[in-house]
Amino acid sequence: MTIVRFADQAQGFIGRLMYDAVSGHLHFYLLSDDMTQTRGIRVILPEVGLSGVTDVNGAVDFGPQEAPTCREVQIVLPRAVVMLEPLALAPERSREEHHFALKNLDDGDIEITISREESPARYRLTFRRMDGRPTLRELKVVAITDLRTVESAVERGVAVVQAEAPECLLKIHIY
Repeated sequence: MTIVRFADQAQGFIGRLMYDAVSGHLHFYLLSDDMTQTRGIRVILPEVGLSGVTDVNGAVDFGPQEAPTCREVQIVLPRAVVMLEPLALAPERSREEHHFALKNLDDGDIEITISREESPARYRLTFRRMDGRPTLRELKVVAITDLRTVESAVERGVAVVQAEAPECLLKIHIY
């Protein structure tokens, strides 16, 4: 049963919040002409206090819920997106690092270091303000691989994402 329909012409998104009476699960589906743009997008249902991040298919399963009476869906786009070449290690290396700079994020310029270790593939994302001041707030990270999306909180400037072989990290959304 459809609860709410959503359309954002500026972003090219349409969506639908649906309730499955058989399983009791509440689902949101986000669609676009380019479905790769629907991965890792934060979806908020403010009236029922639920939020989630879309998976590689643009869907969020909010789990078992009472039949909701939502009238509003909020789509929150990331504050920054870091596009990556698939980070795959050269066979002779067991560790590598990549550095990125983001301008005007968290009221300042932020440097991101992505370290990757093999077996198992663990990505360590380190966030540091370039002016040396502490970050003003904690950030949230959504890592998008070729197989799934993984949400991670940044605590004290560090987030860790565990990947399963053979997935590759493709991009990072920062909220």
